[in-house]
Amino acid sequence: MPAFTRNRNCLGVEFRMSVAHDMSGSFIIRQQCFQINLLDEAPFVDALTDYDRTHLITYLGLLDIVADKTPWHEAAAIILGIHAEDDEKRARRAYDTHLARAHWMSKKGHASLLRS
Repeated sequence: MPAFTRNRNCLGVEFRMSVAHDMSGSFIIRQQCFQINLLDEAPFVDALTDYDRTHLITYLGLLDIVADKTPWHEAAAIILGIHAEDDEKRARRAYDTHLARAHWMSKKGHASLLRS
């Protein structure tokens, strides 16, 4: 049984780490990672979606990194895992639409989330 589990989103990859003790009392650290299913464009409807529920950490990360005045291309790489040097249009579209969705969630969508 894990002593604790931590989830982390970094470069568009979800990391799950758990720490437990083995029979001798030593620590065992297990780390799993899996790709987050990120769309190039976040949905924009006036209702909470399953996509929103899945990407709450992504939205919070974007709001946080924008508050730190991080340039958009760095934020897209760090939070969304999309590098502007590889595909600037895709990175910018994903950044803009996910940030807009993050703002919507912070103003309207969170109420639906709390009710559900």
